[in-house]
Amino acid sequence: MSISSQRFARLLKQALNTIKAREDKNLEIIQDELGHALGRKNGSAVRYWRKGHIPADPEDVYLLSQALAARGGLTQHQVEQFLRCTDYPNAAHQVAAQICEHEKDVVQERSVLLELQPFVVGPPITDPRQFYGRSRELERIFNNWQGVPLQNIALVGPRRSGKTSLLHYVRHITTTPTHRLRDGQRADWLKEPQQYRWAVVDFQDPRLVKPQFLLPHLLRELGFPVPTPCIIETFMEVMIDHLERPTIILMDELAAALAAPELDMAFWYSLRALVNSYANGRLAFLLTSHTPPFEIAADVGKPSPFFNMFNLVELGPFAMDEARELTNSSPLPFATEDVEWIIKHSGSWPVLVQLFCNERLLSLEKGQSDDSWQQAALHHAKPYAYLLE
Repeated sequence: MSISSQRFARLLKQALNTIKAREDKNLEIIQDELGHALGRKNGSAVRYWRKGHIPADPEDVYLLSQALAARGGLTQHQVEQFLRCTDYPNAAHQVAAQICEHEKDVVQERSVLLELQPFVVGPPITDPRQFYGRSRELERIFNNWQGVPLQNIALVGPRRSGKTSLLHYVRHITTTPTHRLRDGQRADWLKEPQQYRWAVVDFQDPRLVKPQFLLPHLLRELGFPVPTPCIIETFMEVMIDHLERPTIILMDELAAALAAPELDMAFWYSLRALVNSYANGRLAFLLTSHTPPFEIAADVGKPSPFFNMFNLVELGPFAMDEARELTNSSPLPFATEDVEWIIKHSGSWPVLVQLFCNERLLSLEKGQSDDSWQQAALHHAKPYAYLLE
């Protein structure tokens, strides 16, 4: 066995044992789960690799690294070592950094479990345990992805209606371990979630509205090889060659993408051709926008038929039971009259329910018994007055 093979086997065994200790699972189960994550029926390939047999396919190396890092088995430095001892064809340092974007969250998982804020005011929600509601919308979304052809979806709603939070939730809820969810929180939206590939694009990132950054980003997110050069033609070829499993591409803030001159009509026509002619029903897009995609595209002079393929899922206020579930999640229980005030004045919009609940919780923690929290809540809610009009 070569030195590289020995190092590969050692790192793989170390990663498996780390996951075993973290998740308190049988090693055989972990290997089977990793096998499923790589599109195999069981963990026989992982068991074979443990003996020092380096995967011949670079895609297997990438996916295995990604799966091990996602479960806390490898740090970013270890992923880089793992890639180097397999002669991975792309820059190991950069690929390891991309794989381990979430490494900090994994390393700090136990402290995060204790430190999650009860209510989230401001940033999008990225941890599934902090996400509430939207069960009707989730059912509509996942029903479109139960079989081929996968359907395209546009999440449409006003600013701060929760589109980005829902996008992140869709991406993670089906593969988040049960111990990282609330009791009774539903995660069985897909029959075989490990079979699905995902890519997330935030078009507010100025790099990702340029094809030279966007196309490699999409391929790396999906675990596909990145060609040189990575232009729309070679991107299409790689996608066509590797679309063997259900694949979902999530695109946040469509308006920013359509406003970018480099993402021109040819780009959007290429995506339509990819979906319609080459994906065999295994590729779908989920977009977020303030208005229907075809309307935005027409307004900016890019009326591609790509934007006529989307089922609309409109985001409005929470259903009443969802708003109450969120208010009832407070670590210090709210009085009935406080709950009713929050629901009435928030209009059950998620951002306002979160904000008002946070103000009430802060006042309870300070021991305040007057209604000053209500005045503070209404003051902080002024930027969102358009939601209530």
